[in-house]
Amino acid sequence: MENPLITPIEHILTASPGLTWTEHALIRQLVEQGYLCADYGRESLSLFQAHFLVMNALYQLRQSFQVKGVGRLLISTLSTVFTPANSLNDTEQRGSQELTEENGKLTAYYLSWDNLTSASDDSVDQLLKSFWRRYGGQDDRQNALYLLELQEPVTMPQIKRRYREKAMSWHPDRGGSNEQLAELNNALGVLKRYYG
Repeated sequence: MENPLITPIEHILTASPGLTWTEHALIRQLVEQGYLCADYGRESLSLFQAHFLVMNALYQLRQSFQVKGVGRLLISTLSTVFTPANSLNDTEQRGSQELTEENGKLTAYYLSWDNLTSASDDSVDQLLKSFWRRYGGQDDRQNALYLLELQEPVTMPQIKRRYREKAMSWHPDRGGSNEQLAELNNALGVLKRYYG
């Protein structure tokens, strides 16, 4: 299947080397140039389809740029940046396309047309619900770390040590309250899901 957004996105990126693009800014450019309808986000399914086509184009372009030696295309959740090959030093050129496991999974997902063609209103709604559960969970994790007066990077032994210290001082027999101890226990439960 041919992605009609590859060429326009390539032109946008290569015309502005070094500029950081959000997905929203890229889509806005594509709407202005007539490649996407202005109401692409009216329904969840059409929003997903636009998102998928943009990400598919970016991952195809990243591979193409690497093979052709054109430059490096860094793709992250919040931004995309194209750097021409003549602006990269030797180390950057050699390591520019190393992928983490997470990026490898994202690459595979966005390069598989089945993920676009099999999308339905129900599957997109489930995907969005799953995203919001994970996103909300990030807030829970940060709040739990804050309660324990910890910050990233942190290990489970550090969390348990801090929990014991706090539990001793927040215990009702030592001037704390049952509510404080319950909140502390809840925080430990949240952090065990991430670090346990």
